Amino acid sequence: MPETDVFETNLKHENPLNVEGNLLPQDPNDKPAEILLKKINPNLKEFEFAKDNPPSGWVRTEMGYVIDPSKERFDPTTNKNRIFIGLEHIERNTGKIVGRGESKNLTSTKSVFRSEDILYGKLRPYLNKVCVPDFDGVCSTDILVFPKKIFFIQ
Repeated sequence: MPETDVFETNLKHENPLNVEGNLLPQDPNDKPAEILLKKINPNLKEFEFAKDNPPSGWVRTEMGYVIDPSKERFDPTTNKNRIFIGLEHIERNTGKIVGRGESKNLTSTKSVFRSEDILYGKLRPYLNKVCVPDFDGVCSTDILVFPKKIFFIQ
């Protein structure tokens, strides 16, 4: 059985935008990161590095090229009650969840999230409303849900 490199995201709850990755174990004969990322997503774009070049062996790319937002939806009129997170429940610039609602009080379709998914408020992104909940629930469709992932690259 061939060895597999494992990349697991580790989200720091103090700042959900801090994402660390570890490759375990890495064969010195492995291909460069650009080639491995293209295995994950063949449409990977090449980017010119600005003044802050990444460390050797790292590749700068857009988040959407290595992880897709969840498309799982929830209809509150036909499903049981769940915890609801709206943009008003996420504190700007801190990653803190400062409130919550209930889906039984809602009438329109919402997005489903799971514990440790990344929730990113896409409306007025300069407010930096990002969090990583430690519970399952549903959220406004103005919030993108990026599922926690483990990547296996052969």
